[in-house]
Amino acid sequence: MPLMESTTELKFFKCLVYFYVILLSLSGGLQIFFGATFAWNHLSYSLVLANNFWIPSTILLCLGPITYLLCWLGWNAVSKKNRNFLRIFTILLVILVCIQFGLSAWSLALREKLPGASKYPLDTSFEDFKANMAEHTHIWHKMQYELQCCGVYELTDYYRTGSSHSGVPWSCCSIPKQSEHTACQSFHQRGCMHVLSDTIRERLFYVSIVLISAAIIQSMGLFCIIQLTILLHDEDKKSIDQAEMPSTSRSRERRERRNKELLPLAQTSKVPDNQKY
Repeated sequence: MPLMESTTELKFFKCLVYFYVILLSLSGGLQIFFGATFAWNHLSYSLVLANNFWIPSTILLCLGPITYLLCWLGWNAVSKKNRNFLRIFTILLVILVCIQFGLSAWSLALREKLPGASKYPLDTSFEDFKANMAEHTHIWHKMQYELQCCGVYELTDYYRTGSSHSGVPWSCCSIPKQSEHTACQSFHQRGCMHVLSDTIRERLFYVSIVLISAAIIQSMGLFCIIQLTILLHDEDKKSIDQAEMPSTSRSRERRERRNKELLPLAQTSKVPDNQKY
């Protein structure tokens, strides 16, 4: 009866770990999706804002394939009942979870550096843009049009190049109809530094949320993996004991048989006391 209960418990935890590996693969897919999305959005303005704010989303993207490798290791460890693979799987999972919690904290810390960290890169890029304003494919045109902003700090940044709106590019128009400033009736008033900083801060917050969520999901199955490792150890121990038990019984039987064979010889070798003299 105890053996049957142990087998049932072992099957139960094997199913739980299998389910956990499937859940782990889903979290890896989400890491790849969100990491690629955030990294791609940041690369859109990387020429304007050269910094390390892209690193958390890129690491999040790289953690996805690593998670799939862990899924492969965990699945094989369970199917082959390999306790060593399960131990390695557990250790790597703990390391992965710790990395994600640390990366999440770092993402939140990076948010606090904005908008100060974006001031110098934007000022430098803006000076280059003013010298090449006629180039309609310039990154500043794309950024001002998509983010609905104008200048680094505000619209008046362009007044340095002219005394009126003649120095304001078409991408600053609220509703641009063509790439000519004469079509503009109104302009975006907010500077791009504040809009871009808010956008990056929001993305870093989402990266942090995804990392924490993935770490929580991935840590949920650690108990099941450890329990399965213990059960496999107990099963191996019972198998060894059962293998040694027949040999022990045979040795005992041989000793008893030998004792029975030697007993008559011992009895006949005894001399009666009245025949000694």
